[in-house]
Amino acid sequence: MNQEHYVITIGRQMGSGGASMGKALAKHFGFQYIDKAILIKSARMLDIPVEKLEWIEEKEFSLKRAFLQSHIYDMPYIPQEWYLPTGRKLFETQSKIIYRSVAESSSVVVGRCGAYLFRDYPKCVSIFLHSDLESRIARLRERHGLSDDEARDYISDSDKERGRYYKTFARRGWLDLTGYDLSIDSSRNNEEQVKQIIIEYIYTRFPELREHHPAATEADFE
Repeated sequence: MNQEHYVITIGRQMGSGGASMGKALAKHFGFQYIDKAILIKSARMLDIPVEKLEWIEEKEFSLKRAFLQSHIYDMPYIPQEWYLPTGRKLFETQSKIIYRSVAESSSVVVGRCGAYLFRDYPKCVSIFLHSDLESRIARLRERHGLSDDEARDYISDSDKERGRYYKTFARRGWLDLTGYDLSIDSSRNNEEQVKQIIIEYIYTRFPELREHHPAATEADFE
């Protein structure tokens, strides 16, 4: 892989602001932002409608479904909905797309085991954002109109799914913070302050980037 480009990976708990932070950092540094768009590219590569891949994104693949698919050609008739890639196949396809994208341009990668994929990449900074439960509930309530109970259930399900997904493909704990360069509680500061902390850390790691990018502003979040 071309290693002249930079990579910022962001792991995050649901409701901790990972997506908006990823976009803000990409805007500040002029990097491409890699997130859900890669699912669409994966679907095209696998010749599968993207809506059929939504359920498997950053989720553990059902062992039962994997077993049935491994025996698919032994069955006399299989409904079309069973013609889906395995979780491993989708993960490998997404990883190839991410690697190819980084080879072409410096990037911000949100989720998808980014810290694991670029664990040995010399120009990578891996960030993990977490937050207390009440702050996460408040964010989902304000931004997505969920009730507190709905937000709490959504957070619980999401954390379990992301944890299993990371364990399956990265073979380590999702909340094992030794797998990240910098872990930040996003409820302790506002988004602008958290962004400034991350940017200063990145400048410390790669001071050459400071020469090419202006100071961050709140407009990065717009």
